[in-house]
Amino acid sequence: MTTIVAGGALASLVAADALASQGRRVVLLTEGPHAGGHFAGLYADGVPFDRGLVALELGADGARHDSDLASYDPDLRSDCARFGDLVRRWVERDLRLPLTRIPAVELWHDGTVVPDFLFDTNVHGLAALPGPVRERIAADLVSLPADRESMLHASEKQDGGLWDTLDIEVASLANHGRTLHERFIAPMLRKLVGLHGAPRCLARHSRVVAAPMYWPETVRRGLQGDRTAMAATPLHVVARGATSELVARLRQRLETSPLVSWRDGTITRVAPSVSGVAVTMDGVIIEGHELVWGGELAAFCRVAGQSEPEPLDRERLDVACVTIDRLSCRRPETGTLMIPAGVSLPFRLVNQSVNAGEENGRMRLTLEYTAGVLPSEGDLAASKVADALLTLGMVADPSSVRLHHVARLAHGFTVPSFVNQARALVARGDARDAGVPVRMVGPAAGFNVNSLGDQVVQGLQAAALCADATSAVAA
Repeated sequence: MTTIVAGGALASLVAADALASQGRRVVLLTEGPHAGGHFAGLYADGVPFDRGLVALELGADGARHDSDLASYDPDLRSDCARFGDLVRRWVERDLRLPLTRIPAVELWHDGTVVPDFLFDTNVHGLAALPGPVRERIAADLVSLPADRESMLHASEKQDGGLWDTLDIEVASLANHGRTLHERFIAPMLRKLVGLHGAPRCLARHSRVVAAPMYWPETVRRGLQGDRTAMAATPLHVVARGATSELVARLRQRLETSPLVSWRDGTITRVAPSVSGVAVTMDGVIIEGHELVWGGELAAFCRVAGQSEPEPLDRERLDVACVTIDRLSCRRPETGTLMIPAGVSLPFRLVNQSVNAGEENGRMRLTLEYTAGVLPSEGDLAASKVADALLTLGMVADPSSVRLHHVARLAHGFTVPSFVNQARALVARGDARDAGVPVRMVGPAAGFNVNSLGDQVVQGLQAAALCADATSAVAA
């Protein structure tokens, strides 16, 4: 039996590779030269860059790990982290790529650098804030509406009914208080989704926009410097290189596998057939017993004869790819820096060389901006990037900064809004109505589940479920 895998998402490549590793025939259909998508990275002047922070979340320290891929649910918050051990084995054993844990993420605010408590879970970083700020945060916690009996309490975020529609701003004020929200969380939200964007963002998906959702009790313990208030969430990247090497290694395996037929073209039709499914690409009909779809959900609905769903709102991002002399770097231990303050500054800086454990003479850095902050003209963009690195205390000599490329990402991230969630649910219902035996991965799998870890788990899950279905038919 043949499985058709369509779409260039990383999850598609993972599924095709896993199926071939099981001895199953695969037809891989992609459109265009960019298989692997965002995770394929880029080369600029011969230097490899990931498009910002691209890392695997392998589960919190001490967390229980799972191997039952059938239980993975893309609609659950950060569910991929349960499969950290499985993902690590796949990368290190199957792809033979070593992983390394990146240094703890840090946060820059008004010239002070502390352990990051926005994107990462270093809530003890609150204890490193200036005394007056800590005192105001502590005072806010005295009269919060989110007590343990309230549906507003962050303990309800995983499955509480109110949290299906609760926006980040309301939830953050209820659980963190006004000072923590307005000095740190709201500025980051404004950077990522604009001045009026916070009411559009669902609290349950707050991590998409680098916003935490702590219990009030956790904030209190963080203010006291309690490092056990939250378990650390280790992030891993490919050691001594770019994480995009993962995609390159996958492509190499797929291109040389005798069980994989890789075709590139335009898919115009998907329909059920006697054998299972028929996909038409460039006028040629390809038959298979099952389909794994890793393209956009809207594209599937279109080629499957369903009404095209309303488009999802997405925010555009710009990623500046630069190198600096190692000797001019003033923060040689900083790997990732979150920057909520300063509208002209990036929202995140990543020293990819530090994270990967490289010791080259020049360091690879990316600075992530919301679209419109960096000028389109090259010299102006280079000057703005150099000024940002000076302001953040990263370099002593701006002349050592070289801007290689600015990646303009039209589909930076999907806004985690109630409207987008509703549109995605409607589209998934329409896709099911097409009557095609299909498993959705990548952007079609769920709502805001496009992290590196999610896509690896989705691909492995799709392959496992396809194999189980084939075995059931044979039996």
